[in-house]
Order: sequence, then C-alpha cells, then structure tokens
Amino acid sequence: MRLVSFTVLKYRSIKTAHKIKIGARTILVGPNNEGESNLIRALVTAMQVLTAVRAQPPWVKPRPTRLPFYRSPYEWERDYPIELQLETSAVNRRSH
Repeated sequence: MRLVSFTVLKYRSIKTAHKIKIGARTILVGPNNEGESNLIRALVTAMQVLTAVRAQPPWVKPRPTRLPFYRSPYEWERDYPIELQLETSAVNRRSH
C-alpha cells in the first residue's frame, strides 16, 4: 500500500486542515516557523499509532491505548495547538 495524500488538523502549530498530496518525491517548502516540520511530525505520529495497532496479532482483541504498557506518541499538552487548548479550557471552566 502506498501513501498518496494526508491531512493534518489541530496538531502543534497546524489549526486547519489541508490535503497534502504525496508523490514519488515530495518537498515541503515554506518560510521558517510555518509548520513544515510539524507536518512531518504529525505523519510520523500517525504512522507510529498505526504500526502499534497493526503489530498486534489478528486474534488479539485491540486494547485501549491508555494501558501502562503502551505510550501514545501524541501528547495533548505538547501536540494540540496552544491557542485551542486555551479555548478548550475556557469552555470547560464555563460549563462546570
């Protein structure tokens, strides 16, 4: 199977989604601090999650990811955009 495109939403500095097409050779170009590295980090994180799930034998029931033996590569405090964390926290405080 070959990856032909991916979309990143709400990951580090990336707040909105854009479909990124992947070819035989793909180059990310942009100004400094605009999110090119975060696109790669998001792709690596997704592949780590998919690989961890796929590594289980098919006869084993998938386990929840919050068990102590599995450490998710995604960390909310680090990977969810800070501006959106502040908005989410404000909404949660108002709802309680």
